[in-house]
Amino acid sequence: MGREITNLEAIEAAWSVQLPSMLLDMPISSSEEFMRLRAARGPKTYADMGVWLGLCSLASRHKGHALPLDYGLLAQWLFDNQGKSTVAAEHVNALIAAGLAFATEDEWLMLPAINAAVVRHGKMIVGGTRGGRPKKKRRG
Repeated sequence: MGREITNLEAIEAAWSVQLPSMLLDMPISSSEEFMRLRAARGPKTYADMGVWLGLCSLASRHKGHALPLDYGLLAQWLFDNQGKSTVAAEHVNALIAAGLAFATEDEWLMLPAINAAVVRHGKMIVGGTRGGRPKKKRRG
């Protein structure tokens, strides 16, 4: 049996690599965070979740897997328009209030779903496997 890989080792190993996938607990609508978001935001919940998926996609390829908490920059990445920074702020703040994201003291936006994927992928890197099937050897 192999050695135990710590979460810190896994995070360091996956710090600058793009995540190949992210696992979601389905159905999302039964999660506690989604229910909090739905109670607070009503029909805007589904737009918030679209923004959340966009943020997850951005964070999966961003170094450190965290995004700067700059609403103008987030609006540019999400909507191709920095002028929509108030729209981005509204969505991001709703996600933070529901527990689907959190802001650090040094103004980074973290997504718990991405953090779990970073640890999972980092453990595969440290353990020498990244999932999938190995390529067949070519003959000749």
